[in-house]
Amino acid sequence: MNLLKNELQAGLIFSKTKSYKKKMENAKQDLQTFFSLCKNPYLALSWGKQSIILAHMIYQIKPDTLMLFLRSWESYLLHNFEETIKAFPFKINYREHFKDNVSWNTKTWQETRDMGSKDLQNMAEECFPEWDGVVMGLSKNESFARRLTCSIKNTKYRSVFKYKDGRYRCTPIQDWQNNDLAAYISENKITLLSTYKRTGLKGRTTARITRNNAEMNGLVELKKENINNYNLIVARFPELTSYS
Repeated sequence: MNLLKNELQAGLIFSKTKSYKKKMENAKQDLQTFFSLCKNPYLALSWGKQSIILAHMIYQIKPDTLMLFLRSWESYLLHNFEETIKAFPFKINYREHFKDNVSWNTKTWQETRDMGSKDLQNMAEECFPEWDGVVMGLSKNESFARRLTCSIKNTKYRSVFKYKDGRYRCTPIQDWQNNDLAAYISENKITLLSTYKRTGLKGRTTARITRNNAEMNGLVELKKENINNYNLIVARFPELTSYS
């Protein structure tokens, strides 16, 4: 039995606990509050463990919510996004926003990464300019920077942050641990990206090779899972072999 299956079996048991049920209640309440504040919200959907849970949860609260996936040149080489998207149980209001900073030039990985450093922030402006709120699957336990981001409060609501331009950000599962994620995933029989079968829920997925992904062994995992896709990426960016 792989690591993920063990975690999901334990998660199914944990889903019966008061602790998990309280976190579920808080997340749903936060989303209801957020949707009452925003007329044109969207979910930043990366198809990773947190955002796929949010897509499932949001659909049942506000099914017409736009869900945006920022896709890059290497996205479909990194993970089995197509299979995971096809396996999702709901017909969501889904859109991919493709940003290609790779195939048309010969710049280094560092240079292309710098070119796309603001892509996520600019995504909604480019394809959904009327947006007034975003839901994100940020988690405090992923990094110090995430913990700091999620801890800044400027509204009376638990996980709703208001930007200077009046738009809102909601991070309803920012306090969830892996056992909470496992509980929701197992309870709702959600199909995850195949990478998690080897890494378990501690693994990190990405739609773009960031420095953090490279340093967190993202390319090592890709090399194990799909050597052909790995070879295509390092043929374009030979410097990435130093991370794998």
